[in-house]
Amino acid sequence: MARLRVQSSGSWLLDTPCSLRTEVALCWQAPDQSPCQPLVPPMPQKNVTMNRPFEFPLVKEHPNLCVQVSSWEKVELQECLWADSLGPFKDDMLLVEMKTDLNDTSVCALEPSGCTPLPSVASTRAARLGEQLLLDFRTHQCMQLWNDDDLGSLWACPMDKYIHKRWVLVWLACLLLAAALFFFLLLKKDRRKARAA
Repeated sequence: MARLRVQSSGSWLLDTPCSLRTEVALCWQAPDQSPCQPLVPPMPQKNVTMNRPFEFPLVKEHPNLCVQVSSWEKVELQECLWADSLGPFKDDMLLVEMKTDLNDTSVCALEPSGCTPLPSVASTRAARLGEQLLLDFRTHQCMQLWNDDDLGSLWACPMDKYIHKRWVLVWLACLLLAAALFFFLLLKKDRRKARAA
């Protein structure tokens, strides 16, 4: 049975009992266990020599980065090599910065529906948070995972602060509702007293 093993930072080994014609590629695994998404821009697929160390150059470790091994265009094996050492999958949004010309770039967020341009009017999670994600990106609050001078860069932006903000709004709405209900009951009680008098 074939398996992938991490040897060092960014270096891994494919163990297999027999020689196969295989290619490897990196993909991004979301915490919801949806299919692992190939990276955009695609990192070049590499032919693999069995039982020899292999490396993806300039890739920073992240638990959501996984390696897919394909044979004849069918995914045979997928391992998230750094999930064990770095903990469980993170609820991070992968931003893709692509060079559009010599001095200009565009940014999109990798989602199950594709790469959503930021900002966008689409009805996706990234589009709803587009301005905040761009602000995080521009203020260096995202972690750069990969960079290529010709193709662009990949950035992981934490989403947990947006989840916390959402819960704060829910709690505030609940408190306002409780206060309104309490005020309504007080008014009702005062009216009953006024009628009784």
